[in-house]
Amino acid sequence: CKGMENRLIVSAIIINDKGEIFLQKRFKPKASPAYLNVWEIPAGGVDNGEDVVTAIKREVFEESGLIVELVDPKINVHLDNSNGKND
Repeated sequence: CKGMENRLIVSAIIINDKGEIFLQKRFKPKASPAYLNVWEIPAGGVDNGEDVVTAIKREVFEESGLIVELVDPKINVHLDNSNGKND
């Protein structure tokens, strides 16, 4: 669509040494109250000039306070054309 910007989104599946997967519970809805109290993995947008590995580490820290090391990264990225709008 004309005027729409693509935004690169990253997400992280964090598995500890015991094989446990990290999930976080959303206490502040982003776009809709439907997202309140939802269990999710850390995710967010890549900033201009930022590489995806740095973005993943930043998003994980911003959302959870965890400092992570990417041991065996399997990077999952997709484009968000919504520009932050939910139609």
